[in-house]
Amino acid sequence: MKKFLMLLVLSCAVLMTVGARGVSEGVSSGEDETLVVAVQALPITAVHAMAEMSNVSERIFYSVEETLIKTDYLDDGKMKPALAESWKLLDEKSVEFTLREGVLFHNGEEMTSEDVAFTFGSQILTGEDAPGKAVGGAFLSNIESVEAVDRYTVRITAKSPDALLITRFANNPTQIISKKAYMESDGWEEFSKMPVGTGPYRIVEFTDNVRIVLERFEDYWGEDAGTASKIEFRYVPELSTRIAGLRSGEFDIITEIPPDQAKAVDAMSGVKVVGGPVLNIYGMFFDETNSSPMKDKRVREAMTLAVDRELLVETLFSNLTTIPRNWQMRVFGDMYLADYPEVEYNPQRAKELLKEANYQGEKIIYRSLPGYYTLEQTVAEAVTQMWQDIGVNVELQIKENWSQITEDNDERHIINGSFSAYYPDPVGQFERRFGENGGGDGSFWHNSEQFNELCRKLETTVYTAERREIFKEMLDMFQSDPKGLYLYNLPMIYAIADDVQWEPIPIQAMDFTVRALKGF
Repeated sequence: MKKFLMLLVLSCAVLMTVGARGVSEGVSSGEDETLVVAVQALPITAVHAMAEMSNVSERIFYSVEETLIKTDYLDDGKMKPALAESWKLLDEKSVEFTLREGVLFHNGEEMTSEDVAFTFGSQILTGEDAPGKAVGGAFLSNIESVEAVDRYTVRITAKSPDALLITRFANNPTQIISKKAYMESDGWEEFSKMPVGTGPYRIVEFTDNVRIVLERFEDYWGEDAGTASKIEFRYVPELSTRIAGLRSGEFDIITEIPPDQAKAVDAMSGVKVVGGPVLNIYGMFFDETNSSPMKDKRVREAMTLAVDRELLVETLFSNLTTIPRNWQMRVFGDMYLADYPEVEYNPQRAKELLKEANYQGEKIIYRSLPGYYTLEQTVAEAVTQMWQDIGVNVELQIKENWSQITEDNDERHIINGSFSAYYPDPVGQFERRFGENGGGDGSFWHNSEQFNELCRKLETTVYTAERREIFKEMLDMFQSDPKGLYLYNLPMIYAIADDVQWEPIPIQAMDFTVRALKGF
């Protein structure tokens, strides 16, 4: 297994070296004021947070749309006033926001309580056929009503007590949009490609699989204005091409540097490497709804025990990322169970479980993309080998797009996924992805009513001690009946030109305000 992994690393290094040959170093015209970011992928359908919430869309909509409260990742994740200058809990189910006056949308219209009520109202979110429900429902299904009390006051009431009532409006996907701009648009799909928000940049171009261009919004209300005149996110899927473009001066920042190659890239003239783990666990979803052996929870448990996470992190990621303590992150604060055990690496027990399940070598299909996530295919090949080592007949299928990955048929058994901590709480990560409102339930797996009831309690219980016990019980249930497995904390490593002063934040988003991007 170690030999296999080392061969993969060497192959990647050779490809990178070949791809960068003959490229002149440090050449830049100095005439273009556009910050060019070469990315491995662009948003599939949209930039608006409630239309597509992926790692590639978040890096863009972070600059375009804003929430009522700001989670400041350059200040230890503290919640601070943003579009709302203040807020107060009226009771355990109601919160009232006082909006900041004079905030302009990118179309020049002032933001008011009507825009907030529209963003979370029936036409966008809460209606039976509302287009934002597919994404927003996993986060905001507890909203009962949104009332514009006056021009700058809005009251939001939940259906039931909500432990995270305030936190929800400081995180995705609660970005506020312009009601007028939406009503004047051609509908959800077109608006979501070029949403009208209040952020420091506005979208001026969305060209599928080519580029997305942002322009600094000169009438931005806050101190954290945009630094660059324009930002172009350019689709460059090949790593070697991104590196060559950075060295030649064509690109200013490139994304998705494999950690095993970070030192080599950092050593190049005119280039430096920045970044690290973000608030995201990388792992997989199991599909137990078809006729494959994945229907047996013992097979799924065996596959979680067969993965050597430490070997992956050490060999493929050069220890530039870490392994989470089960399905949780330290950002959970008081909800972090520091003494909860990690899933062990135990291939012998995995083989015993396969025998108990009477597994007879039936084929299990594992679908992966080649490079949507850092080192995605390399990791998929390594994990496939680990499963094969315990006797599982896994066939790795590399697909071209997410539609092929998620196609619901009898050959969808395992797919890759990431699990962002959108809130600093298990509700924003573990429960969001595997709970009854998580989107996968009923399509990939069937939760027990006991597990779903724990999900509801986790969301509505307001006392931390009780919530910790609920979360522990959920993790205990998941150990023996896993619906997926975790691997490591997702790293996001960037390479930037030496003359670019930019500080990444520990989430998938990219901050291009004056706080993070200096003097461009």
